[in-house]
This record gives sequence, C-alpha cells and structure tokens, in this order.
Amino acid sequence: DTTVNYIGEPIALIVGKDKQQVIDYINSIVVHYRQEEAIFHMDECRGHEERMYSSYQYQKGDIGELDYDDTFEKVYTTGYQEQLYMEKQGLVGDYSDDIVTIYGSMQCPYYIKNALIHCTKLPGDNIRVIQNTTGGAFGGKEEYPSLMACQLAVAAMKVKAPVELIFDRREDILYTTKRHPSQTRIKTYLRDRKIVGMEFIFELDGGPYWGLTDVVLQRGILTLTGCYNIENVKVEGKAYKTNNIFTGAFRGFGAPQSMFALEQHMNQLARYLNKDPIEFRRQYFVKKGDISATSGVFNEPIMLQEMADKLEKMSEYEEIKNKKDSLHGVGVAFIPHGGGFTGDGEAAHIKAVVNLKKDENNYVHILVSSVEMGQ
Repeated sequence: DTTVNYIGEPIALIVGKDKQQVIDYINSIVVHYRQEEAIFHMDECRGHEERMYSSYQYQKGDIGELDYDDTFEKVYTTGYQEQLYMEKQGLVGDYSDDIVTIYGSMQCPYYIKNALIHCTKLPGDNIRVIQNTTGGAFGGKEEYPSLMACQLAVAAMKVKAPVELIFDRREDILYTTKRHPSQTRIKTYLRDRKIVGMEFIFELDGGPYWGLTDVVLQRGILTLTGCYNIENVKVEGKAYKTNNIFTGAFRGFGAPQSMFALEQHMNQLARYLNKDPIEFRRQYFVKKGDISATSGVFNEPIMLQEMADKLEKMSEYEEIKNKKDSLHGVGVAFIPHGGGFTGDGEAAHIKAVVNLKKDENNYVHILVSSVEMGQ
C-alpha cells in the first residue's frame, strides 16, 4: 500500500548493527508525497458512510411516546489520553530453523501470534511469542505490538539475525495508540422535575484504522446509563475514520468516556433543578430486580444507597458542600465497575486451562496463558 493515512505510520524499517549509522541513513532518505485532503474532525465524518467504522443503537421503553414538560440537553467531549507506561514499546525478533521468535513488552501474546501467522505465512507451530517482564501496559500494548512484531519478523527473516526495535519516549507518545476522543450528546426528558427518559448519541474518533474501535464503541454505549435505572432510554453509538493518530485500548476502553459524560450531565442536571447532586442521584440508583438499559436483569443486591451514606459520612459532605471558598470545590460521581464483559464467554468459548507444577524446592508454579503487565 502506498497510502500514508496518519503522521507516524510506518513506511520502512532500516536495520543495521550500529544505531548511529541507522539514524544517519534514515536522515538521508527523502520521501516524495502527493498530498491529499485529510479528515481531522468527527464533524467532517457525519453523513459520510465511507467514514463510519461502526454504528449501533438500542433502546429501552419508548422515547417517542413520552409525556414530558421540559428537556435538558448538553454535549460533552473528551480528548486523547496517553497510557504513559514506565517501560516503552520494545520487542526483539529472531528467525532460525524456520521458526520466528518474538520477545518483548506486551500484554496480548496471542494477538501477536495471529498477526505473525498472517504476515509470515508460517504455520502456528513455527511461531513463538514470549512475554518478558513488562513495565506497564494499560491497554497501550494490546494491539500495537502486533505491528512491531510483524516488522521485526520480516526483518529477521530477511537478514537472518536477531533484530531489536525499541521506541524512545518521544516516538512512543507521538505515534502509538491512545484513548479514543469522544463526543456525547445527552438529552434528558423531564416531567414534574423528574427524569422520564434519556437520549444519548455517543461518538468516537477511531483514527485511520479500525483496530479495537468496534469493541471500545460497544463498551462505551453498553454502560451509558451507569448506576441509574432510567425507564425510557435510546442510545446511538458511532465510530468514525479520521487521519488522526491510531486509537486503541486504554483501561476501561470506552466506559471512561461515556461515564465522564453521564456524570457531568447528572451534576449539570442537578444544578439546573436546584438539587443536591447526591440526593438527586439517589432516586435513580439501580437496585436488585431492575431492568438494565440493554434489557438484562440485575440479579444481585446493589448497595448504592449504603455506599452513598458512607460517602457522605466519610467526606463530611454536609459540611464541605456549604463552604464558601473560591478555591474549594466538591465533585460527585458514581461509576459502575465491570468485571469482564463476555457473558459466559470465559466458560463456553475461552475454556481456559490452568496447570500447576511443583518443583524440587517445593515451589508451586501456576502455568496460564494470561500475562502480568504491571497494572
């Protein structure tokens, strides 16, 4: 492919024994580009089907048949976030006896293995991926190391020698995946100063390649009602293709963007209705037996009221919220934390196997295919 879709896209890999010679060689290369119009804003993507990666919608109840006497509508945006793991992106590739071996700092070895199968056309048994001790990942080493691994595999197979690729901090921050920027439009329908329905449009900037954008979008829209039971909900989620930096996984993948918007909205709404932000939230806290926005049932006790009581007590909320000080502020947010999102996928699809091995010094080793990545 001769098209460069974003600043920082790899177009060549220069390999040599001496780093300074490699740098001097790179600096002597002149690349001739034909400039084409780029897209940098989601506003430019709306209404253009070729610029949309994914689109989803769902609803609970019926927004179209609501009886309401007021509406409150706001738009909330979030920008890029850098994972800033201590250890930078880095891998080593080797090729010998028709086997490609990749060592390095990573969090998804099987992503890398599958990428190498497609890239090298080698059978799976001829590919080894070994995670070294990893100094932080936070999602930033989920899919991006697959790109680096393919570059290294091709180079190692070409020169018949080990090849090392380690980014410096500047390269890592400028060119590797970030959290998706988002825009969330929330329209709340009110009746007698109470919420009777909420409508959401959640949009993500997916950058130049699809990557994990579809999963991030799904997670973002599935959590949009947060800790609250709203009787009538309509949700639209869209992800767009731009020429900005490649976006990918980051802790929470999608939920932090949508939860930021929702909790900001609840605070703004409480202020609009002249209500205390915690007391306002209490009347909508989800409880056991409620129906979720995606039509599931909450089957277990949910202690939100008790948590709110404890929060107020621990923070001395009644005292601090009334302080009249320009340098003093009080923020409130209630965020659900998901523990997995694949339903019964762990048991029905993944079917994970764990082996235990006891050595001669009576140490028990747990052998699993999951990784430790310092987060």
